[in-house]
This record gives sequence, structure tokens and C-alpha cells, in this order.
Amino acid sequence: VDARDARGTTPLVAALRTSHVNTRAFVEALVAKGADVNATDPSNHLSVLALAVGNKRCTAADLSALIEAGASTTSSSSGGDDDDDDDDDDDDVEATRPSLLELALENLRPGVLEVLLRRSQALRNSINRPTARTRRTPLQHLAAMVAMGKVVGQASVAAMNVLIYYGADVGAVDAVSGCTPLHLVAMRATPVMPGIYTALLTNSGGARRTIDARRATDGQSLAHAIATTNNVALLQELRSRNLVKSKKPRTQAPTPTTTTTTTTAATDAESGQPSLLDLNAIDTAGIAPIDVAARNHHYILARLLLDAG
Repeated sequence: VDARDARGTTPLVAALRTSHVNTRAFVEALVAKGADVNATDPSNHLSVLALAVGNKRCTAADLSALIEAGASTTSSSSGGDDDDDDDDDDDDVEATRPSLLELALENLRPGVLEVLLRRSQALRNSINRPTARTRRTPLQHLAAMVAMGKVVGQASVAAMNVLIYYGADVGAVDAVSGCTPLHLVAMRATPVMPGIYTALLTNSGGARRTIDARRATDGQSLAHAIATTNNVALLQELRSRNLVKSKKPRTQAPTPTTTTTTTTAATDAESGQPSLLDLNAIDTAGIAPIDVAARNHHYILARLLLDAG
């Protein structure tokens, strides 16, 4: 049942490489006969479980069955056959290989994502850990994909809710951009599903902790993103949740470095003081959100900013 072809591929791996109508039946039969559920695909080093996560023919129940049969959830590859002197090469491969959670997100499979997190303590422990491949946590990675339009629709909302339910930090500032998940989503030029904002703001305490974090490259805040994309709905949502501050002089952004941004966010969290989105903040070029709205002729948003102070 684990005979390998000339390229080292087992029957189970070969079945999972294809998205055929009979894929599930093949997988079920091979697993029932004791096929190695920790074999890897020699072409990309992905494990059986990783291949199943990326195969749209395999359901959440199929993933659960693989885990029940002993499939490892600690990595997207098994890597048990490598020699010690190849450790450096393994690290290089690991940096380019998607994690199990990333695979579930990139294939937009919230049901599979839920099974992985529910069945694996190791994955739950890693939910707020940036990966070597993206340097982002799973939630930050999903937010970035939403911002770029790579994932859309209700499934993206469902995936975000799953991550948050299992403890994803909605206020974590990523090391790539210096932005929170909410800030990343707000930078999308076209409106996103309203449920995305609801998901990220449901835990208002977590979002509030770093809601005024500044982007590393230019010191722009979430308020600048809202003004750039004319996101009236998000501004109104933030105001309704009392997450904005106003009626204060414009405040200069910190020096635009990732380290500074992350440190500022951590300090706010440690102080225990509520952080609010400053609608009068200016970026490193001296530009405020109201300036951005005016330059883009976003009249209604500009009026809302002025009304808010």
C-alpha cells in the first residue's frame, strides 16, 4: 500500500495530487488499508495532510480522519527521512513552504481551518506566531490577502471568525508593514464584506490596544487608510463603538520603522490605557486624514471627519 514509484511517490500522495471525482474514495480506501499518512510529496515536500488541505475534493471530515489515523499537524511536511547535515537546506525549504494554516487560508477553506485548529494543540499554540514564509501571523496573512483581493466573499469572513475564536490576536502589529489586521483590510480600494469589520472589532479591547498603530513605511494610520479608500462605513462603525478620539491638535507620527511601531503598540498594551484612533494624526510627510480626503474629493468622508473633530 506504500509502494513508491520511480520518483518516490506513494499511492496516497499520488491520489491527493489530483482533484478527481474519485479522490476521496481512493484516499479513504488507502487509509483504511494502513497507508502512511505522514508520507511526503517528493516534488514539493508537502505532507499528506498538507496535500489534503489544498485539495478541494477533500472535506473537513476527510482531514479529521487523516488526523485520527496519525497524520502530523506540527508542520506541512513530515521530513522524517532527512539527514542531520541537511538541516540548513530544510530551513530554507521551510521558509518557502506554506504552513497548514496558510494553506487552509490561501485555499479559503474555513471548515478545514476549524478542524485543524480544533484537533491540533500545536496549531492552536502557533496561531499568533509569524511564519518564516510570510513573517505574519495567520490572521495578519488573511487580512493582507483580503486587502489585495486574493480572497473574497463570505468564506473570508468565516475564516476570520474561526481564527479569532481560537485566539488570534486582532490587535497584533505585523513585522512586515507595521499594520494591524484592521488597518490592512482598510487599505483595500474596494469595499470588503461588512462582516470582516465586525469580526475584527467584536473584540474591541484587542483592536483598541493598537488601533492607532502607524504604518512602518510612511507613518500613516488606519485613519489615513479610511480617508484614502473613502471607507465611510468603517469610520461610522468605529465611531459607533467609541474607538476614535478627536478635538485634539494634530499629532506627529513616530519615526517610520517597524521596531518603533511595534514597541509603541506594546507600551500601550502594558500601560493598560485605552488607545483610540486619532483622526488628527499626521504622517511623516505632514499629511492628515482630512488632507487625504480633500485631495481625493471624498466629500462625505471629509464631512464625517470634520464632524468628528
